[in-house]
Amino acid sequence: MKGTRVKAILSAMAGFLVVLLAIWAVNYWLIQPAFDQLERSQAMEDSMRADAAIQGELRQLDNALGNWAEWDDAYAFAENRNPRFIQSNLGDWRVLEKSSHLNFCVILDRDC
Repeated sequence: MKGTRVKAILSAMAGFLVVLLAIWAVNYWLIQPAFDQLERSQAMEDSMRADAAIQGELRQLDNALGNWAEWDDAYAFAENRNPRFIQSNLGDWRVLEKSSHLNFCVILDRDC
């Protein structure tokens, strides 16, 4: 009686180990690689989306501010700080902020 009980327990343990080994193998060779590939593709997609957003912002800033970099009166303002430049080019700051989506402006003189 004792011998059959031990055999039954050992058989149950062996069956349990076989099932655990089968689950581990399926996870290791089928499920985990699929999840790894999915994570890689989502990370690449997110990276490309972030890059496109940054490039779009840079293009928008270039379009909005590129003209100012070429203005002779902006260059003169950097040298002489004539307040008429602010009045004639920046005007109503609220309107400028709303149209260009800028809330801060710095004009620098390279010699300072």
